[in-house]
Amino acid sequence: FCDNYRPVCKRAYTVKIRELNVIFLEYENEKDAKEGARLIKGYWTKNWTLDDVTGEPILEKFVTKYLQAEKT
Repeated sequence: FCDNYRPVCKRAYTVKIRELNVIFLEYENEKDAKEGARLIKGYWTKNWTLDDVTGEPILEKFVTKYLQAEKT
């Protein structure tokens, strides 16, 4: 699954938040997570990129409020 993303992540998890799926991509470091988020026009926090959040207001609010995620 991680092979579908650039840079290639270490692990990927699918998490359901309020009936919506979010893909959490774990990277070795913050730099790679931020680059991964930039390439998918998504969110990142620490060493994580969050996919399938953009365009979903409930998810965008959740990840920015509770995970302190930033949009690239």
